[in-house]
Amino acid sequence: MVVTRGDRIALGILLLGGWVIGTMLSLTADSSPMSLSVNAAGTVGAAVAMTGVVRADPAWAWAGTGGTVIALLIGAVVPEWAIWPAGVCWVFVLVAGFTASYADTALDGALEAVAGGIAVLPVVPLALSEPGLWIVAFLAAGAVNVAIMFGHRHRTAERRLEATRTEVQMTERTAMARDLHDVIAHEVTGIVVLAQAGIAAGADTDGTLARIERSGARALADIRAMVGTLRTPGDAPSMLAPSASGSFGLRAALTDVERDGLDVSIDPDADADDVPDLVRLVAHRVVTEGLTNARRHAPGGRVRVRVARDDGRLEVAVVDDGAAPGAPPGPGPGNGVGLVGLVERAATAGGSVSYGPEGDGWRLTATLPLQALPLGDPR
Repeated sequence: MVVTRGDRIALGILLLGGWVIGTMLSLTADSSPMSLSVNAAGTVGAAVAMTGVVRADPAWAWAGTGGTVIALLIGAVVPEWAIWPAGVCWVFVLVAGFTASYADTALDGALEAVAGGIAVLPVVPLALSEPGLWIVAFLAAGAVNVAIMFGHRHRTAERRLEATRTEVQMTERTAMARDLHDVIAHEVTGIVVLAQAGIAAGADTDGTLARIERSGARALADIRAMVGTLRTPGDAPSMLAPSASGSFGLRAALTDVERDGLDVSIDPDADADDVPDLVRLVAHRVVTEGLTNARRHAPGGRVRVRVARDDGRLEVAVVDDGAAPGAPPGPGPGNGVGLVGLVERAATAGGSVSYGPEGDGWRLTATLPLQALPLGDPR
């Protein structure tokens, strides 16, 4: 549960203040060694349970609760008169409230109920012989109900906030998808049509227009996949496979790279049917990002591209030797978000990306498992 510093101070005062007052009342009524032991053991259990609840760690919460229950049972059965550790009971009023603030499962509900029982039931044996203490039992039950009520209200507010955030994200995604489709796709389609017209007119003497046509077609496929991703609820990437997958394949997508005279090595198994489309797409993105950076920072230098399959994963590497002596300068530094975006994209396929200087040049590598993660996998 997220709280401010002021909330923490107020809750700390409420917790410690109630525990101190309750423990003093308990020891004033019975200061025997057994009472001291029950209060001490119950306090340790309550502290462990509270720590587990605040950290949302069920194991610690249940361990502390179990220890407290054992201490309370001993205090109720062993001595001649039942021991009521009021300070410990007060701590469990707050444990019940904290649990309610994030309760999502049946186990959380059970912990909430058990904590409420610990807060109320220990006073009942005393109330049977001292009727005046029934009012204390009812007040304890009321405090538990209030704590749980506020906890559930907090959880409900969090859920509404999450729903509102998701709705806003989907609205923005829809607007972005519309812009991609209506503006960018329209312009790219125009470029492809012009290239096709030039080819039909016999103006493509050196194959440049054909390369423009292929690049435009791949860009349109990418845009369609991106539009589908933006219109899909949730943050998981779409499994649609644009230019680097399907009928294209990695080798086909990198044909133009080889024509540029770069050193390209692609394992034939990298295009096997069992390679997930998403993995192919990420591998293609790694290569294109690496080549973009090489053109920008190492103009005229030697660039090597390697795509290999090894032990259930695809290894992609783009390595350059730095700028060639006397080569014209590249377009200059970029905005620095390309590599960051590449790391995020690789993570959607369960892979990882590393990059850094190597000799006078730069190395960009990616490791991609051939078994792509299913949509929604949190890893």
